[in-house]
Amino acid sequence: MNYNSFIEEAGALFENYCILDKTDMQLDTGKGSFTAIAGEYFLNREFNEKIYQHIFYLVVIVDKTGQLSIPIVYLPKEQRPYKFEHLYKDNSCCLGLTHELIGIWGEKQSAIDFFEKIIDPFLINLLSCRNTGKCATEERPHGEDGLADYYKDLLGMTDIECKNALFYLYQKVRRGELAKGHNPCPCGSGKKLRNCHGKQINEFLNHLYVNRMFQKAFIQDVAGYIEKRR
Repeated sequence: MNYNSFIEEAGALFENYCILDKTDMQLDTGKGSFTAIAGEYFLNREFNEKIYQHIFYLVVIVDKTGQLSIPIVYLPKEQRPYKFEHLYKDNSCCLGLTHELIGIWGEKQSAIDFFEKIIDPFLINLLSCRNTGKCATEERPHGEDGLADYYKDLLGMTDIECKNALFYLYQKVRRGELAKGHNPCPCGSGKKLRNCHGKQINEFLNHLYVNRMFQKAFIQDVAGYIEKRR
């Protein structure tokens, strides 16, 4: 992401745009590498023959150093709809898994694409849940189940197999290693990797090693899950 271009593009999408001082959000921004931009954002989108319109006060936090793969989004003036787990108590937005979001965002990683492809669908779901009790788009499960629901498709596994394999994959990625066929498959089947998910696992690991951004995203996605399991 081009930091300066993102800030400039994002500013044009807001009404009453401003850059917040870090004390305004009471953020731990380290050595000042984060910029918080804020303003009124008018959602005006059609989805499934329905029009979604609402003015949101948005705060978008961008990391100049690139340590954060995806900007952080806050809705400080919104109340969480009942059963809408993707708006946290501090009013930060759970936009999705980092690996998934990078793929959706695209190579340009422009502010326009971030709003259209990531923020707008989130806001549509929030409004839909508030008005009907259901999300407008297909909703991925939250927490561990959401993690497995996404990565199982990339690995050709079931939910349980994926949950079993995530720790193994996390360790391999941290060490920069590929899977060896004579070892037991981490899915828990009892078979050797070469006779089970070895091909899918190494294809996935190669995908991460070719693109460092996706590699970092996978580590960010899985790290919290690993800590809970230890």
